[in-house]
Amino acid sequence: MDEDFTDFHKDFGGQALFLPSMHVSYINAISKEIRDIRPDFNPRHLVSMQMLNFFNEEHGLFFYPWALYSAGVANLDMDRAAETESSIYNRDRDKTFLMVDSGGFQVVTGALKINGRPFDWANPDEGRMQILRWQEAIGDVATVLDVPTFAIQKDTPFKTFNDCLAQTNDNLRFIDDNRTNKVPFINVLQGDNNSEIQQWYDGVNWFPASGWAFAGGTKLNLYNLLRTIIMLRDDGALEG
Repeated sequence: MDEDFTDFHKDFGGQALFLPSMHVSYINAISKEIRDIRPDFNPRHLVSMQMLNFFNEEHGLFFYPWALYSAGVANLDMDRAAETESSIYNRDRDKTFLMVDSGGFQVVTGALKINGRPFDWANPDEGRMQILRWQEAIGDVATVLDVPTFAIQKDTPFKTFNDCLAQTNDNLRFIDDNRTNKVPFINVLQGDNNSEIQQWYDGVNWFPASGWAFAGGTKLNLYNLLRTIIMLRDDGALEG
């Protein structure tokens, strides 16, 4: 076999893409020098941490230009992150593509902190603005900050499906009022059955989005997934 497995960019024209989800620990590591991680570590074949950076076309062991990064695991303090996560902030945007997730899952579970504190749904603007500006700073496309319907099962203010939908719409209005249009946004579809998916779509499709992300019952059930795609097609939501 003489296939070249060092550059995947040329092999995916017009195909569906897998976006590996990067963790902050990986990004921090590839943003350092080897001696900064282990002073006495001198591997013979690993001369630079950039060799492990698949976004680095020149020095990486292989080049894969597509990835996903979530606000739920990232450092949202951009002044600090610009240094500690420099490999992401300084990437070649003409040759790489980064989708940035809003971290809605981590907000609901309490894992995402805003300035060291849990996300405050009673006064959400600080958290929403920090996530929005972070997405615009490093992303090529972003998902909106939705409230996953599994929040009903957690210790959150959201007790019903309609609570989750109402807060998501409030978040959409915030994004629409405050975004700078530096990055296109993808709307998110929630719902555990066809009735809920339809209700969610009818409730959020006013938002001028650049596409759709499938969550909840739309991604876990093939019938729901296909039915939702047909619904979007028939409504003209997939055009362009």
